[in-house]
Amino acid sequence: MAGRPRKPTAIKELHGTLQPCRTNPLEPKPQRGFPVPPSHLTPEEVKAWNEICQAADSMGVLTLADVFVVEEAAVAKANLLSLRKRIRDEGDVYTKTDIKGEVMQRANPLVAMEQTARRDFLTLLTKFGFSPADRARVSTKQDDGDEDDLSLWIK
Repeated sequence: MAGRPRKPTAIKELHGTLQPCRTNPLEPKPQRGFPVPPSHLTPEEVKAWNEICQAADSMGVLTLADVFVVEEAAVAKANLLSLRKRIRDEGDVYTKTDIKGEVMQRANPLVAMEQTARRDFLTLLTKFGFSPADRARVSTKQDDGDEDDLSLWIK
């Protein structure tokens, strides 16, 4: 399939570009909720999981189906924090003596790894609208319980 991937209906709805004639009436609608962290996560990853879930849930964008994206974000955050700690402990440069006896400073390879980990983590956070630019493109439906889903389309 060539071209741009389809934009999810929820994103179209949040952006205000949804056209009922172009929607799939059978599209799954995951239940909002706080997913349970997988048992194989480390304590640091579970801590990151809870922080991400609390923030996403407070914005109204977390569903039970987000378990895999939250897991990747939690692992990425724990990895990023671990790399940052190692860089603080070891320094962002190291010295090396070449065969002529000259001392050279080299960049610690952990710095490049940290930059990649940060980029990966921030990319995953955009899926939940965590940056100001992402939030500007997303709006959530306030659930006051008075309207059903059909009444939103009939207005």
